[in-house]
Amino acid sequence: QAQYDAGRALQFLQATYNQHDKKLTGYLITELQNFIATFAEDEKAAEAMYLLAQTFTDNNKKPQALATSLKALHLYPNSNRQQECREAALKLVATDKKFAKFQDKLTATIQGEFSGETLEERYGNYLAFLAALDEPRVYDLVISETRRFIRQFPQSQQIDKILLTKADFYFKKGIARDAAASYGELVAVTPESPLLAQAQFRQAEIYYKKLKDYPKAQELFTQIAADYLGSQYAAQAQFMLGELKGQKLKDYPGSITAYRTFLENYPNDENAAAALFAIAKLYASKLKNYSEAIAAYQEIAEKFPADPRGIEALGESAKIYEKKLDDFAKAAEQYALAAEKYPEHEKAPDLLFKAASLYEKKLQDTEKARQIYEEILDKYPGHKRAKDAAKRLDKM
Repeated sequence: QAQYDAGRALQFLQATYNQHDKKLTGYLITELQNFIATFAEDEKAAEAMYLLAQTFTDNNKKPQALATSLKALHLYPNSNRQQECREAALKLVATDKKFAKFQDKLTATIQGEFSGETLEERYGNYLAFLAALDEPRVYDLVISETRRFIRQFPQSQQIDKILLTKADFYFKKGIARDAAASYGELVAVTPESPLLAQAQFRQAEIYYKKLKDYPKAQELFTQIAADYLGSQYAAQAQFMLGELKGQKLKDYPGSITAYRTFLENYPNDENAAAALFAIAKLYASKLKNYSEAIAAYQEIAEKFPADPRGIEALGESAKIYEKKLDDFAKAAEQYALAAEKYPEHEKAPDLLFKAASLYEKKLQDTEKARQIYEEILDKYPGHKRAKDAAKRLDKM
C-alpha cells in the first residue's frame, strides 16, 4: 500500500518548507521539481510550483522565482494558487531593478490571459515567452526547461522548436561546442522539420566563427547551399562559403567560384555587391590579376549604382590603373567618373582632386586639370579640397 501519493508527498514538502532550514534548500528545490515532473497533470503541481517559487524568493533567487511563478500561471491558469502566483510575480518585477527593461512586457503578461487548450500547448507558450524574454540570469533555466518539456512530451509536434531553443541558449551562454551538438541533435531527431536549414546554418556558423573548424564548416555550408537551393539559408551559406575559402582556407580561385555561384543564384541578394567587392579584392591583392579586378570593380558600379560601395569600387579601380599599371589617363578617368556618379558622397571632392592632379602632374594636360580644379571650386566651395584647388589654380 506504500504508493507515492501526491497528497501525502505535497504535505511532506510543505512541512519541509515550513522548517525554513537553509541547509535543506537544495534538497527542497530538487524534490519540488521532481514532484512537479511526476504529477504534472495533477492540480497539486500548481501548489508545488508556488512553493518552489517561494523557496527561490526566500533564497534571493529572483529570476528563478519569477520564472517559476510565470510557469505556474502559464501551465495552471485555473489553479487555486493563480492569484498568489500573479501577486508574487508582480512584486518581483517591481522590486528587482534588473527587470526594469522588461517591466512593461512582464507586467502585461502576468496580468493577461494564458492561452493553450492543453498542458503541452501552454508549456510550449511558456518556453516561447521565456526565450523571448532573453534574460541572461535564466539561460540555464531555459535549457533545463527544454529538457523537462521533452521528457514530459516526447511525441510533441513542438519538439523541433524546443530543440532549437535549447541549442540557441547554449550558444547564448557561450558554450559553442554544446550548441553545435544541439543543432545537430535537431537535424538527427527531426529530419523533416522546416527548421532544419536554420539549425544547420547556425551549426555551420559556430564551426566557422567559434570553433575554427574550417573543413567542417565548409562541408556544412556546401551541404546547405545544395539542399536548400533558393532559400535564404542557402544564399547565406553560399556567400559564407566564398568568405571561408578566401579568408581562412586560402583557396582564392575556389573563393571566387563560390562567390560567382552566389551571384548567379541570388543576383538580387543584399550581399551581392559585397560578393563582387570580395572577388575584386581577391583578384587584385591575392592573384595579381589586375584586369579581372578592374572588371569586377566596374561591375559593382554598373549593377549596383545605389550601393555605397560603388564609389569605393571605382576608386579602387582607379588606384590599380595608377599604382599597378601606370595608366594615368585611365586612372584620372576613373577618379573623375566616381565623383560624377556619386557627387553627394563625402569622398567625391577628394577623387576629383586626384583626377586633376594626375592630369596636371603626370599627363601634363593643364587645361583638363584646370577644368576639374574649377569644378571642385564650383561644386564644393566649403570643402578643404576647394582651398587646395584654388592654390593649384594660382600656381598654374
